[in-house]
Amino acid sequence: ELPHHIEPLHDYIDGTLQLRSLMEAKLKLMTPEQFERVLHPIFEEDELTLILAGAVLGGIAGYGQQWLDERDRASKAADDVKATDVAWAAAERDLPQPSPLSPTEEPSSTSV
Repeated sequence: ELPHHIEPLHDYIDGTLQLRSLMEAKLKLMTPEQFERVLHPIFEEDELTLILAGAVLGGIAGYGQQWLDERDRASKAADDVKATDVAWAAAERDLPQPSPLSPTEEPSSTSV
């Protein structure tokens, strides 16, 4: 039965004490260091969870970056191989082709 009576009291107390406007004014007067000291105990309880979550997210981001780098590297290597193949094909096309030897004919050897 008591919880039903508490809710109306919240609005009455907030209006009477004007806590919201008082807290806003006091928080605006704080330096960043003072504000941090107010917030730190709130997050201190979950600090380990926040650190672990940050580590996991950082690991995922790092793995994703490595995967993207490896994919780009492999793509560039494949492009280099294709360019080399094209260059070799062009060079082979421009070189004079040796005449085919008959099965009984042996290549001449030159001795120095």
